[in-house]
Amino acid sequence: MNLKCLKMAVIMAVLLIPISSLWLYAAHIAPPTSVVKLIFIHHSTGGNWLASPNTEQPYGGLGSALMTNNYFVSATNYGWGPYSIGDATDIPNWPDWFTGADSATILAALYAENDQNVGDFGSWPRLTTDPGGENKIVMFKSCYPNSDLFGNPGDPPASEVSDQYTVSNAKAVYNNLLTYFQTRQDKLFIVITAPPQNKNDYASDYQTPDERAANARAFNNWLLNDWLKGYPYNNVAVFDYYNVLTGADSHHRWYNGAVQHVINTDSNFAAYPDGEWNSHPNTTGQLKATTEFVPLLNYYHNRFIAGANACLCVGGDLSIWIPCAQYGGTKYAFTLVFYSNPGDPSGLYWKMDTSTLTTGSGAACITVGTDLRLPVSCAEYSSVQYEFTLNYYSNPADPSGLYWKMDMSTLFLH
Repeated sequence: MNLKCLKMAVIMAVLLIPISSLWLYAAHIAPPTSVVKLIFIHHSTGGNWLASPNTEQPYGGLGSALMTNNYFVSATNYGWGPYSIGDATDIPNWPDWFTGADSATILAALYAENDQNVGDFGSWPRLTTDPGGENKIVMFKSCYPNSDLFGNPGDPPASEVSDQYTVSNAKAVYNNLLTYFQTRQDKLFIVITAPPQNKNDYASDYQTPDERAANARAFNNWLLNDWLKGYPYNNVAVFDYYNVLTGADSHHRWYNGAVQHVINTDSNFAAYPDGEWNSHPNTTGQLKATTEFVPLLNYYHNRFIAGANACLCVGGDLSIWIPCAQYGGTKYAFTLVFYSNPGDPSGLYWKMDTSTLTTGSGAACITVGTDLRLPVSCAEYSSVQYEFTLNYYSNPADPSGLYWKMDMSTLFLH
């Protein structure tokens, strides 16, 4: 963590985490108060994850846990849907589902689907009554062969999507999906990262299994930490199923009132394989994933229903994307970049990145007065939400720049 992030974290921790915030943390992960329809696109690993205890194959009890948390769950499987698109759940296949020439037909069927389509991977219970309407949440997951990625960990996204199993193409695919997701802010899309693969399952090739598994780790870290930077809506989230299944002490969960993502292993291979030559996660791994995922799903859902623009996102670099600020009857959108003021090192300052200035949109628009003050009713940093006001600051070192300083007296838990 760099100095400016540490400064913000210390201020938040010391000033703003009283005992009363325990209620806020509980509210973050509370299940939906009314039934929410969810559909899960998966194959065998996802089917086992959903399955109830049985003696034939691994199970994770996710279906039961989702039912208990007030989700009405349906699923796709092999052979499902228009053009049998259910067969195609590898990373290069996702544009066919969401942005391809036949995606409108496929998505209409997906949003309307209300069957379990259990297949051969274990049965699971769900709520008895379909509340009606379309599926509101779409979970989708590729299987462990997609953790066999070529290229290099730091490869940038490719300029266009292809059928290649590489780091650069995987990034290009998920960037492509955002072009659709941003048009459907009435849906919540949950990416489940592909599970890790057993080392024995990697075929001999020009890159070693260790190199290809390291690529998978790097890609999933990119999904979690970089993919959604600058994305202004709360209708997309990632669960790092891969990381959870690479080590007993590796987690992606709600822990001590915040989202925790921790990698506590040097291994990028499956820690919970169902056999020496079988990369399907075993029951221990699947149950661990269920325990960690469901509270996070509740958190993502609660953040989603709060409104796509209702709470601003403060990035790890303390940048703040403002999707809508209305001044003089015109709506603007822009990014505020954290500014370390050498004249006031203890203050918290931001500067407008004028290269990001564009037309704003959204119902939750900040009203900017003649004093250029920015009242922020909700901003989320490190999974905790705050309220504060940014006062306009005339910077003598940069008279033409647009700067704001946080009024610390207005800083409260939201």
